[in-house]
Amino acid sequence: MLPANPLLIETILARMPVGVMIIGADGNIAQTNPALTGMLGIPMHEMLGKGWAELFMAEGNNLEFNQVIVDVIHKELEFLSRSVAYVDPAGTERELGILSCFIKQSDEVAGIVLLFQDVTELARMHAAERHMFKEMLRLEREREEGLRILASAVAHQVRNPNTVIGGVAGMLQRQYAEDAPLSRMLDVIRQETFRLEAMVTEVSSFAAISASEPQLIHWDSFLESWAAARRVQSGEAHIEVRGNGMQSVVFVDLLTLVLDELYDNARRFATTDRGLLVKLDVVEEGGWAALYMQDNGKGLDLTTLPFLFDPFFTSRSDGVGMGLCKVRRCMMVHGGTIEAGNVPQGGARFIMRFPPRTLELQAGPKSTESHT
Repeated sequence: MLPANPLLIETILARMPVGVMIIGADGNIAQTNPALTGMLGIPMHEMLGKGWAELFMAEGNNLEFNQVIVDVIHKELEFLSRSVAYVDPAGTERELGILSCFIKQSDEVAGIVLLFQDVTELARMHAAERHMFKEMLRLEREREEGLRILASAVAHQVRNPNTVIGGVAGMLQRQYAEDAPLSRMLDVIRQETFRLEAMVTEVSSFAAISASEPQLIHWDSFLESWAAARRVQSGEAHIEVRGNGMQSVVFVDLLTLVLDELYDNARRFATTDRGLLVKLDVVEEGGWAALYMQDNGKGLDLTTLPFLFDPFFTSRSDGVGMGLCKVRRCMMVHGGTIEAGNVPQGGARFIMRFPPRTLELQAGPKSTESHT
């Protein structure tokens, strides 16, 4: 075992890439290293023997930075890990990560070791990433809002003439019932007006999507209540849910619409309800609640995946193509995201991510354990 002589300690400190500050029992700085000088912009000889307050608090700058150290010293917060902004005497702004640990002798604090890491570039990358995500979210919301306004206007303008066309075609079909060829053509017109009316109804429901009163849900009880209702409706389908004790503030009616649309979509492409298995699992991802919903069906066609959430996109001859578009709209209202893909063992998987939200930020909050 090498002896702990001052030269050895000084050599180790000089080679360390992280900044080191050792504060003695008297509250003065007993040791630093060159890496710390580079981060704080203060020469080592100006720090040694000085008290923290004397060195850093005299100018009244770096309040958050100073508060972290004050908390460590006075509250004896061992293993405190924080990232704070710091401005050196030359005006250079940095983001520093600080970790504290204590030197103890006979259960008494004999000193404090503070480790500093310059995380400025990492913080800038995270800030740029957050800004880019917010900008993408803003643009997507503008697109969705424009689509909603257009959908509302189109639905109103199309419904009236479509009703007239269908009515006139029906009247003519009754009037010329004995003319078989003409009657068949009129029936085609009537059937197409029914199809167009179904499209108008779906477009109108899309345009009507808006945020209701937010509510606190416990994912376990919410998902189990929803699954119980769907099991009654779909007979022998198997639904497994895991909320993992998580809670979120959501718009319950929109969340229910999301689950219903995705579940109905899974049923449409399943061979039978008996063989359908749908799994829902909620996990925490960076403070967000991520809801994974997957089935054991044939999965999604990768060639059409980029268009899956587009309005009027459908692979079914009798489909309108607004279901998944409404799902994305609901997630946008939540301020969240949705992505689609396939699971390796077969089947489709949708991932809905809900941002952290508190009832205190909303007007007229209401809390509930479960809803269907």
